[in-house]
Amino acid sequence: MIRSAGAAVTLLAIVLSACGFQSHRPIADGTYILLLDIPKDAGTSFLLTGSKTYHSSGQWDLPVSLRNTVRAIVNQYDLRVVDSWPLENIDELCLVVRLDAHTLAALKSDRRISAIQPVNHFDVMGSISYNDPQFVLQFGKQTKDLERLHEWATGENIKVGIIDTPVDLDHEDLRGQIISQQIFIKDNLDEKDQLHGTAVAGIIAANSNNGVGVVGFAPDVSLSSYAACYHRDSWQRSVCDTFALAKALAAAAEDDLDIVNLSLSGPEDPLLTRLISSLVDNSTIVVAADNPANPVKRFPASMAVVIAVTTPAEIHRFHPSAVRAPDEHLSTKPGNGYQFFYGTSMSAARVTALTSLMVSKQPVSYNEVRAKLVTLRQTCKERDDEDSICSMRFAVESDVLGMNAEI
Repeated sequence: MIRSAGAAVTLLAIVLSACGFQSHRPIADGTYILLLDIPKDAGTSFLLTGSKTYHSSGQWDLPVSLRNTVRAIVNQYDLRVVDSWPLENIDELCLVVRLDAHTLAALKSDRRISAIQPVNHFDVMGSISYNDPQFVLQFGKQTKDLERLHEWATGENIKVGIIDTPVDLDHEDLRGQIISQQIFIKDNLDEKDQLHGTAVAGIIAANSNNGVGVVGFAPDVSLSSYAACYHRDSWQRSVCDTFALAKALAAAAEDDLDIVNLSLSGPEDPLLTRLISSLVDNSTIVVAADNPANPVKRFPASMAVVIAVTTPAEIHRFHPSAVRAPDEHLSTKPGNGYQFFYGTSMSAARVTALTSLMVSKQPVSYNEVRAKLVTLRQTCKERDDEDSICSMRFAVESDVLGMNAEI
């Protein structure tokens, strides 16, 4: 399947544009995803042009046989198509459609469709906490530990992707730190839409020695942003859906990343499970924020191949194998601001950064990374050390991460 820069209007483009959906609307309840296998035949291809339901659109050459199948399905069931997107790494064409109960039942028995599922919704796992500027004094010791950690590694040559809200690329402490940003959501974005992603990006890779702001835990990683989440109804609430996350995961797969951070959670999702598994199968480490407060919305941290991250306070709830990490961080805020944030989103970002430091010094597998991180957690517990910087300090002081030869 080849991306094309040419201009063309095709059947799907016409079907999609006729639906009347506007780009700023989130996908509503009652919307489903249909997956159709992309044939591997070498026959004549046609150009698929994505709709404007999401800000990011694209064009692909796909087999004519697939076009004919889509045409037949749309006409037979009188489908209302919201959007479409080829998922290249799993060889599926994704159609987003509105369905009533009768049509849904009929489609489930149609052999031309490889899978059908609802569009699920996901919440980012973090929010604003304190705005007292003196609160930073409580973390004075962390500064020395971070300096020591960066004597050993800073994440150089490691490619990290964050699938989150958009990032403020013009922030003084992130300028030049984000090598690319792809937008898979609405097109009328503002600072509220950038809040969560900007905080996560700052924890991982805020610039160092630039005379302003804060320092990321891995300031020299190559950080890419895949914006699939957006502000909904308050500064603290951002959401994502299956379709936007699927597009972001497919794009991340194309970029051959070392680590992907997912600071979000929601219900089990078959399509996203396939895409995340595909990433892991291709040696990408996936880190996700756990949601111990809601055991039915702990995906993707619930996947066995994902490094689940929780907070020190939640370590014994529902996910005993999760990696523990502090959840309070001063980080970057859109508009050259800084803010204290808390939540498992921030814990996951910290673990993603620490993982990038490990990988930059010695290539390790997912299982090795999780084993080392869990060992750090156990070391802290055995020493009865509950302060928030335990894991980072022992990462430097012990040989758990193989650092002794370097310090």
